[in-house]
Amino acid sequence: MLVVATANVLGTLGRRDARAAVAAVLDHEPDLVALQEWHPWRAGLLRGFRDYAWHQPALGGCATGARRTRFERVVRGSGRLSPPGRADRSGRLLGLEPPRRAGLTVQRDFVDGTLVSLIAFHLASQVQGPDHAFRADRPRLVARHQLETAALLRLVDESLAAGLATYACGDSNFHGFRIPGLVSAWDARPDAGGTLGPARRVDDVHGPTAPSDVVTVRTASDHLAVVATYA
Repeated sequence: MLVVATANVLGTLGRRDARAAVAAVLDHEPDLVALQEWHPWRAGLLRGFRDYAWHQPALGGCATGARRTRFERVVRGSGRLSPPGRADRSGRLLGLEPPRRAGLTVQRDFVDGTLVSLIAFHLASQVQGPDHAFRADRPRLVARHQLETAALLRLVDESLAAGLATYACGDSNFHGFRIPGLVSAWDARPDAGGTLGPARRVDDVHGPTAPSDVVTVRTASDHLAVVATYA
């Protein structure tokens, strides 16, 4: 059995609430964890969770963790999804968009020696309308999301081509988002509620197969965390 979790921990949360959000997810005893909006000002908070080997890239806000008793980490890094630039998102000073990067680790499973790739990602928001299509009034932002998606798919393809058991986990900000070559956790629960609002399932665990069980975890963040169990 393998348990994989993903959690968008709202960047404006204070350190106490952010730590409590991670703790609530870890209460489900995941073997692999992906975090989003985990920015540099939260440096040091993950050290308290000593059962996990953490990787927090300097840019991108996507951290990963692997249970020390289950995995030996052999590779860690990050992959560029988009450069800094401008777009038409509301609420951004001068329309500036930060660079986005995926967090990447490869670890060896002590159980069977399998090499397991974990990719944590967070794609641009405000790109999907109520009809679940791309918004026509955000063309530059939509183009940015599509650029990030293409970069993410390349990272996944490289991982699969290397023969690694691959899990891509994170916040796509797009209900119905799918990754070719992997299976969305929501394919196992197509009638589940949302992770951001009552119906939008934008947080997901994409793995080699459909999970045997999927649960959501409510925290102080505006997103529900997702925990997927693989038999």
